Amino acid sequence: MKFIRFFKWIIYTAGFLLVSVFEFTPHMIPPIDHAAPLLLIPLLICTSMFEGETAGAMFGVLAGLIWDTQGGKVFGFDALFLLIFGLCAGLLVEYLFRNTIVSALIFTLSFTFLLEVLTWFFFRSLFGINNFVYSLLHVILPTSLYTLVFTVPFYYCVRALSGRFKKKEAREHE
Repeated sequence: MKFIRFFKWIIYTAGFLLVSVFEFTPHMIPPIDHAAPLLLIPLLICTSMFEGETAGAMFGVLAGLIWDTQGGKVFGFDALFLLIFGLCAGLLVEYLFRNTIVSALIFTLSFTFLLEVLTWFFFRSLFGINNFVYSLLHVILPTSLYTLVFTVPFYYCVRALSGRFKKKEAREHE
């Protein structure tokens, strides 16, 4: 039982690391205009929806720290917000929403949009780059929509993986 649970978390962690390699490798996923997909957000949302708020918070910190090591932002900014997003997605599915692809799409779009607006505010607006309409139309919305495309395959992959591990854990319990 403990081995299966440990193996499950190793597989999820390896998945996050592999997706981050795809996200940060230049030209692996081509940008569209100024928009590049944020692949760790849909993976985090889907993992949180199937594994719960604790796993969502832990993987949110992991994904945020991966982003913080790669980016030019304040260290901890992404870790804090992705922790909150993972926690919220897990709690929303537990108490308010059904675990469906539509819920995953709504969460991914809203959390990506919120993170992009917060990034614009803290790292552009406060430093004097105040052209919000340009940023909204050419960076924030295209990035949010481009990220949304990756939610569907991540949702079905995480659902299959989670179902397989739940079956093995149920067999071990018997």
